[in-house]
Amino acid sequence: ANGGNISGARTATLTIANIAAQDFANYAARVISYDSANPASFTSTAASLTSATSCSGTTNRALGKAVTASSFIAAGYEPAKVVDGNTTTTRWASAYSGSQWIQVDLGAVVAVSRVKLTWDPAYATDYQILTSNNGSSWTTLRSYTGNTSLVNDNTGLNTSARYVRINGTGKALPQWGFSLYEFEIY
Repeated sequence: ANGGNISGARTATLTIANIAAQDFANYAARVISYDSANPASFTSTAASLTSATSCSGTTNRALGKAVTASSFIAAGYEPAKVVDGNTTTTRWASAYSGSQWIQVDLGAVVAVSRVKLTWDPAYATDYQILTSNNGSSWTTLRSYTGNTSLVNDNTGLNTSARYVRINGTGKALPQWGFSLYEFEIY
């Protein structure tokens, strides 16, 4: 039923805005025929909405794209590791000193509404999300200070860009660099 953060209950598209834990459930479409000569009711297979669900129609635009970085510490920690779809075992690790950046070339200017970062414990406490259409002129999309989370799901972004860069300026582990398992762009 429509109400609260749910709309479109009687249309082809169900929308759940600002998803919260209470919305995690199974959802199914039920089609009812009101033909008095042949009444019928059909229910679709249920779709589960969980905290790990990727909404249909959204694609990780960064997956398999070209990646460059200001540095990486050694073989096995190359920048391309952040777009391989593996959020637990392969990662990029930067040089230990100073600010560092990593960027994805999406290949064309596309809509960007979400940037999800999955960090190693050597995460950025302070960072900026920067965008560019040409790879040389950058615009700050968001700035963060005091991050304490290993997963940063930056939603509600409303821009278009070919390049998306993470510029790390503050480190959780000052003796190390920055280390990122996955860099997802939607």
